[in-house]
Amino acid sequence: LIAISFVPLFDLFHSGLPVTHDGQDHVARIANFYQNLSEGNIIPRWAGNLNWGYGHPILMFLYPFPSYIASLFHFLGFSLVDSVKVVFGLGFVLSGLAMYIWLKEFLGKHAAFLGAILYMFAPYRFVDLYVRGAIGEHVAFIFLPLILYFTLKLSKKIKSSYVVGGSLSLAGLMLSHNAIILMFLPIVFIYGIYIFLQTTEKKYFILNTLYLILLGFGLSAFFWI
Repeated sequence: LIAISFVPLFDLFHSGLPVTHDGQDHVARIANFYQNLSEGNIIPRWAGNLNWGYGHPILMFLYPFPSYIASLFHFLGFSLVDSVKVVFGLGFVLSGLAMYIWLKEFLGKHAAFLGAILYMFAPYRFVDLYVRGAIGEHVAFIFLPLILYFTLKLSKKIKSSYVVGGSLSLAGLMLSHNAIILMFLPIVFIYGIYIFLQTTEKKYFILNTLYLILLGFGLSAFFWI
């Protein structure tokens, strides 16, 4: 699955940045994000070099998770452009693995393998990657199936690791893209009701799901509040 996921990413191995709608903007924003981190601002708010040097509050509203990951790779020695491309590449590969992990729980390995490929190779994914350059949406596709996976696992066996994993996935989605979380929460709610009707431990499932939601929203509160 990982080998197949690398096939559409070959263009990222060329020098420079693919020409997309937002790709260059993200590089500039992440450069300011990294500068904030290097100055000790753990939660960057102000992009001092944007807006012709007058500064801009874009970082207050821009989903921060992709910027944190890109900043990590830049700190490790990658250029800003390459750091952005690494985030795009990892987002694509990890989204397929996340979808496989969820589908395998109830469909089996072969169906999960096919579902993961369809999830990665959906045309909209390539629009995000090579047309729009929408780094936040691209990373958000990692966390969508993970939230469903941990919700499903909670219905089978109550474990604190599932609550933590689900809350981290929810927080990751919240910090990856503002609009996607608004679109996806109703689906999570409907899926939770469906899983609730299937499980025998209804009381514990409700309590642990509430813990998951509260912890997920709490971990990302520094951004959405």
